[in-house]
Amino acid sequence: MSLATDASVAGHAAIAAAIHSAGARCAAQISHSGSNRRAKMPGRCLGPSAVEHPVAHLVPEEMSKSDIVAVIRAFGAAAGRVQRAGYDFVEVHCAHGYLLGEFLSPLTNHRTDTYGGTPAGRRRLLLEVVEEVRAAVHGDLPLMVRLGVADNPPLFQLYEGGLTVAEGVEAARALDDAGVVVVDLSAGICGSRPAGIMGEAYFRPFAEAVSAAVHCHVVCTGGITQARTAQDVIKSGAADLVGVGRALAADHDWVRTAREATGH
Repeated sequence: MSLATDASVAGHAAIAAAIHSAGARCAAQISHSGSNRRAKMPGRCLGPSAVEHPVAHLVPEEMSKSDIVAVIRAFGAAAGRVQRAGYDFVEVHCAHGYLLGEFLSPLTNHRTDTYGGTPAGRRRLLLEVVEEVRAAVHGDLPLMVRLGVADNPPLFQLYEGGLTVAEGVEAARALDDAGVVVVDLSAGICGSRPAGIMGEAYFRPFAEAVSAAVHCHVVCTGGITQARTAQDVIKSGAADLVGVGRALAADHDWVRTAREATGH
């Protein structure tokens, strides 16, 4: 679902109103795919550097300074549409090997200008997008960031030389300092459900590392299917919130059942 033009606002407003009528709150997530896309998708294939994407195996055009400015402005414009549609939060997507995550990762960002070269340089675009989004909503819409903490999942090495947990924690600290109210944690290049990973709450180590370093709210996602798992993640202090995706899609009564199972 797009938020790339004003024509999409009315449809999103209907979605937000329907969610609110059921008593829930909602966020819209805004993203740019970068070079993690299908080869036949229309438009230019852009990335921080002209190097092959480890997942999509496409080689993008290296973005110019004007391309970067255009993307920053586009994120701000999309955030304004999120606000006009009536959502309660706006979430910037910086995970799963998409554009902002590509800038964070040393696997895909080989730049030597101010948008690369060091961990601080690689996270510059993300922070400038955050600044633009906050300005676009005049500080009235809480900002979330979906952050890929590392390019490899805990205990696995799928991509040598990728973004490390230590660098991901520093990115989370920078987002906290920039006024982000929620960091919604996942992984980078390896995606939301890495090959070979199993079990409940497989990104919990990411949440524990970030929670120890920031003051903003932390969401633990990834393989949470059982109510007891969710309860333990929160009670232990590993995270303030949990994200449940596939389990909720498979069972629309998941929340109601979880409340009964945990005595809430």
